[in-house]
Amino acid sequence: MCKEFQRPGEVHAIKMETERKRAAAAESKLVRQLETATTSELKTAKKSWGRSLSPRDPSELGSVRHHDPLKVVRRRRQDLTNLEIRKTKHASLLQIQAMENHQLTQYITLEQKANDKMSALLLDQHTKLEVLDLTQQKQVHKMRLVQLQKQHEAKMNNQHQYIERTKVDLLKKHVLETKNLPKHLKQRELQIRKQFRDADGIQKMQFKLLHEEGIKACSRSLELNKRQILDNLKLEGKRKQADLGAHYKKTISELHKRLNAKGDSYQLANYQENQRQKTLKPQQEARLELKNRIYSSKESLEAAITKNAESAKEEPRKKTRHLMKRHLDALRAFDAKICSLGIDNAAVIVTSGRVLGSGKGGSPGPISGSFTGSSGQRPSDWRHSRAEFPPAWVRFPGSQFIDPAPSCAQCAFRDKVLQWTSPRD
Repeated sequence: MCKEFQRPGEVHAIKMETERKRAAAAESKLVRQLETATTSELKTAKKSWGRSLSPRDPSELGSVRHHDPLKVVRRRRQDLTNLEIRKTKHASLLQIQAMENHQLTQYITLEQKANDKMSALLLDQHTKLEVLDLTQQKQVHKMRLVQLQKQHEAKMNNQHQYIERTKVDLLKKHVLETKNLPKHLKQRELQIRKQFRDADGIQKMQFKLLHEEGIKACSRSLELNKRQILDNLKLEGKRKQADLGAHYKKTISELHKRLNAKGDSYQLANYQENQRQKTLKPQQEARLELKNRIYSSKESLEAAITKNAESAKEEPRKKTRHLMKRHLDALRAFDAKICSLGIDNAAVIVTSGRVLGSGKGGSPGPISGSFTGSSGQRPSDWRHSRAEFPPAWVRFPGSQFIDPAPSCAQCAFRDKVLQWTSPRD
């Protein structure tokens, strides 16, 4: 990242140094050309003045000597030299300022790209960390679940073994308790047995009555076999007695079972459900906590990125305002220096604008014939009247005005600068 910013800075420094050397060389060349032209024009003026001093009327000779054309030529050439040098310096100043503006724009673009790249990298890193955290948590929960299943299987095996041992112990205990039953159980069992005997007696009486009725029916119906009817009655009586005995035995066994094991299945199901809830609750809480932590981290990261973007936008605005203020001060100082020399700003600005627009970064064009000729005429743009031109103002390429300027130009420039440099929400 530092190399990306260091390389354009080095290139810009080299270009600025090259431009300054080029401007200095162009100014030196211009001074030499102007000196050569001044010397040539002075020689020509001296020859013309010498011819004008040939024998004349004595009254005209005094007026010719009083009017020295060499002083006029020197003064005019000095003014012209100052004008052309200021034109070249003004064009060089505008060129250097344009290069500084370009370098600042390039630096701001690189900084914005670097900030965007850094923000994208941070968001991508946060997304990858989020996926990694969720995956890691899933793996941990899966490992815990496998471990709990193994522990549960081991516990179930131990429980089955314990149940088998308990069954054996309970059988032994049941045999012992059967021998030593409590009084209320003995009374209950005796009561059930008494009820069984009573019911058995009642069934025998009913069977006897049924037997007598069958005999009577058999005597009335000769078609039926008496022996077969008796066998059927005996079988029916034995079956009913066996069913009744099994029923009472089952009642007694159920009475003993209820004393030993009540609600085993319900307790087991309830225990399993509680264990499952205890296992799932920490996992759900951990997952919710991780999601909340990721959400808060992402919010803080986005807030930091937004704040960094705002500060990154404000910094280029400050640099732009500082650079424009420095350029404005330099141009004002240049205007003040030109005005102190008595040179019109309009002539310097228009000509330097043509020189700057004719070639980017190149040396100024050839010296115009306006100052190389020996005709003694001043350039057409030399010291225009103040009625034709407004006060001194400077125009950058792209019609961007810098004070001092007419009121309309000042307002347009000020609105443009405020639009560029005002902080955006």
